[in-house]
Amino acid sequence: MNAHSRSANCPPIPSSQARKPAIRTRAHPLTTLLMQTARRWYHRYQGRKAAEQLMKLDDRMLKDIGLTRGDAIRVQMSRVPEEELRRLQELPQRHR
Repeated sequence: MNAHSRSANCPPIPSSQARKPAIRTRAHPLTTLLMQTARRWYHRYQGRKAAEQLMKLDDRMLKDIGLTRGDAIRVQMSRVPEEELRRLQELPQRHR
């Protein structure tokens, strides 16, 4: 028995149970604003946690990843730490 004959023997699906196309609805503007705000807060939280982790590293470890103590302090003091981290990643590697 092949797959074609097996499907021919299956009973038809009632129209009430047939898969209907997904309907896209637009989110309410307030929901969109809340989601954007939550996402922004989460990214800032992650940036602050990363800055805390950088401050825990000693100078030798910072040098190994191409940063200085000043870079770590600058990230920690930044109003938006994740942007400062992104800026540091884009800088060329310092000479050691």
